[in-house]
Parts: sequence; structure tokens; C-alpha cells
Amino acid sequence: MIPRHAQATLEQLAASFPVVAVTGPRQSGKSTLVRALFADRPYTSLEDPDQREFATDDPRGFLAQFPGGAVLDEIQRCPALLSYLQGRVDQSGRLGEWILTGSQQFGMVSAVTQSLAGRVGMLALLPFARDELLAAQQLPEQLNEALWWGGYPPIYDRPVEPALWYGSYVQTYLERDVRQLLGVTPLQSLLLARSGWARGRSGDRARRPPAAGGDQGRGDGDPRRPPRPGALVRARRRRGRRSAADLRRQRGA
Repeated sequence: MIPRHAQATLEQLAASFPVVAVTGPRQSGKSTLVRALFADRPYTSLEDPDQREFATDDPRGFLAQFPGGAVLDEIQRCPALLSYLQGRVDQSGRLGEWILTGSQQFGMVSAVTQSLAGRVGMLALLPFARDELLAAQQLPEQLNEALWWGGYPPIYDRPVEPALWYGSYVQTYLERDVRQLLGVTPLQSLLLARSGWARGRSGDRARRPPAAGGDQGRGDGDPRRPPRPGALVRARRRRGRRSAADLRRQRGA
């Protein structure tokens, strides 16, 4: 593991607060750092469906598995657990007992500050800094190459092309975290709904009879459609001819 500058801060927070929460983007190295630094603690990830179901259905029983505390990964997947964690923390009074990580920073910070205010130390972990890569002799020599590679840990611990990794990362991030955070309808469902609406409009238009005088200001006899430029010009010409004929009749009279 490439040493992280945040390790010293994390150790200081664990010696000062009963709960430490490490936030940051996905794949920035949060789980790797806390598991290495707190290797003596039990570890569980709430990304695991079984663990998440247990924590949701029986939060007290879930926390009872860890009498001396634990590392709880992806805590934003079960935010209700934080309220029960508050009672455990107040009862034990031990520092550095619970280490939490979460990838959706905004959702996690909101939940943590509501339930664990005054009991939690916060640390935001970003991808590798230049100095960290330089100290590990992993920093690309050329500036453009360093910018191309970026600082996300998976690019430096596996044989993967940066373009492939970042493309998959962005797609996954947009499809999962942003959609969950904003409550956006999945793209596939949105396209299907729009396709059904378009088919309904086509069928409705096909069944509607043409309106009388459809050429006078409306296109194709559909009163909901704006008039086409050609129809406007023809209507103005007809009105002009009628006005001229009325004027001649008045003069003749």
C-alpha cells in the first residue's frame, strides 16, 4: 500500500473521538487505509446485501456483534444505523471505537452530523497526491502523462489503461451515486416512457379528423400545432384580396 499523508490525521482523530468517519469519492482508498490502520478491528461492509439487511432489520443485534467496536464500510447504505450507534457510543465512552467510511459524501455527512454531532471526527480522503506518488516512486515522469493517469489508486495497483478505467468509473458514478442522490429516473425507464408518449401522440393525431379550414393558420388541421409560415402567408393574401374587393364594392355603391 502506498503510504497516505492522511494516516497521521486519522490516528489523531481516533485518539480524540469515539467515532471517526472517512468520506471521499469512490475508489479513493478509504477502505484500504482504514483496514490497514485498524487491522485489529472487525470489518464489515454494508454493500453486502446480507449485512445490510441485518443492519436494517435488527440494528441493535447487528451492533451487538461488535462489543469492542468495528470498521463499518459504506455506512451511507444504512443511515438509520447511526441513531443506534449514538446510544452505543454514549454508553461505552471509549475513543476510536467505531470507524466509518462512506462514498456519498453529501448524504453521509448529513446523516452523521444529525445523529453523531460532537461524537465524530471527520476526514475527507481524496485520491493520491503528487507527493504521495513521488515518495512511492510511482509518479509519471512527464507532466502530461501524470495528468493523464490522475491519482486514483486502482490505476497504480492493477494493469489497466486510464482511459478505460475512468470511462467505467464515470459511467458507474453517474448511474449509481448521482441518480440515488438526486432521485433521477433511470435513463432506460425515461427513454421507454418517452417512446410510449410519442406513440400515443402519433395514434391520437391519426384518429383526429382534420379541422374545418385547416389551411387557415394551422398546419395539417391540428389546432394544437403552431401555424406554418406558408399558411400564414396564404391567409394574409386572402385577407388582402377580400379587403380590396370590399373597397371596390363600396366605391361602386
